[in-house]
Amino acid sequence: MADQFLSQDEVDALLEPSGQTAASPLDDAPQLRVFDGARLDRIGRRRMRALETIHRGFARKLRESVAEFLRCDVELQPGPIAASQFDAFAASLSMPSSLNVVRVRPLQGNGLVVLDAALISLVVERLFGGSVAATAAAEPARELSQTEQRLAARLLQIAVEDYRAAWSGFYPLQLEPVRAEAELRHAAIALPADIVVTAAFTLRVGEASGTLRLAIPYATLEPIRETLFAPVHAEPTRPDRHWVARLSEQLQDAEIELSVELGQSQASVAELMALKPGDFVELDLNETVVARVGEVALFECRFGTSNGRYAIRIHEFLGGNRPRPADASQGNRK
Repeated sequence: MADQFLSQDEVDALLEPSGQTAASPLDDAPQLRVFDGARLDRIGRRRMRALETIHRGFARKLRESVAEFLRCDVELQPGPIAASQFDAFAASLSMPSSLNVVRVRPLQGNGLVVLDAALISLVVERLFGGSVAATAAAEPARELSQTEQRLAARLLQIAVEDYRAAWSGFYPLQLEPVRAEAELRHAAIALPADIVVTAAFTLRVGEASGTLRLAIPYATLEPIRETLFAPVHAEPTRPDRHWVARLSEQLQDAEIELSVELGQSQASVAELMALKPGDFVELDLNETVVARVGEVALFECRFGTSNGRYAIRIHEFLGGNRPRPADASQGNRK
């Protein structure tokens, strides 16, 4: 076979360095991912001050919205912000839960909003009646019913709207619901070793409580990391509508002493010392009198009797007070 020569392509292939040879079958094998534990530690040690402020504002807004939705008093406590691997976060979830994949706009990537079974049970029992605490604690694990899924979707919509509002002063970030999943393997928003930023918000009604959990990959938030870690100024003071409403209710039930001076009389010391039981003291009566609380004049009144008691009828409000309902405009005094 001496008359057979190598072609020019074969000669060139033999002369190429070994690193440039044809692709090995190993090239198609899955590539190993290096886990940087030091990077996770760095993220965990640094406080995301802006995100902490955002989550406090989100907790206030969500408490007001859920209280309005459930028509009852609600307590909501935000938990600390943490950074962990996604598989560790997934292992901490209790199933069944409502798993909701959300798109993080305008950033690239998806997040996960988890409503646990206790929270959904609390909402169902509050809206449809029943013992919230007993049901949430004693009900065995099961798949969510269609009614529970609809209520979970409504609660999710409330949460994403409040989350967008909480971010409004920092960055135009919003969560857009994509889909709900029943199994965690279908709701994976990151690879198991990827770092996710997580937070939990515990909602309580009476003796019952449930938790909303939020997870966003750090890679998604990395483009705005300077915003997240930057120190923030003190939050502007905003009226808490829930607290104001409760305070107003308590003030309406507060008891105060209303006093009226019906008349005056002058007497010398000798005349005063000469008075005996059964004597009458003549008073200089005015047509109207002033009703006071302490030293504050509230009403101009006319006096008389009602049901055998001394009474006053409010004639005019003083000091710019607004009139109250007619059924509360009269009072009796012994």
